[in-house]
Amino acid sequence: MNIAVYFDLPQGGASRTMEKLIELLGKNHNLTIFSGNDATITTQFRPLLDFYGLVIARRTQKKIAEEINKGDFDLV
Repeated sequence: MNIAVYFDLPQGGASRTMEKLIELLGKNHNLTIFSGNDATITTQFRPLLDFYGLVIARRTQKKIAEEINKGDFDLV
């Protein structure tokens, strides 16, 4: 089965759980992983982080959604 997996989780338990789920699914299925998470963005300058979340991340998510829609996936 061709499966697309999208996740945008911060580092931590939820992200590790998703990585384990991907590992297990990958044993029996073809996976394509899409992630909008940019772990390099760490700042205490709140307006810049808000701008990223509202504008740049939104564009990234839209591009990922378009790629997923174009793909031949059995499950997303």
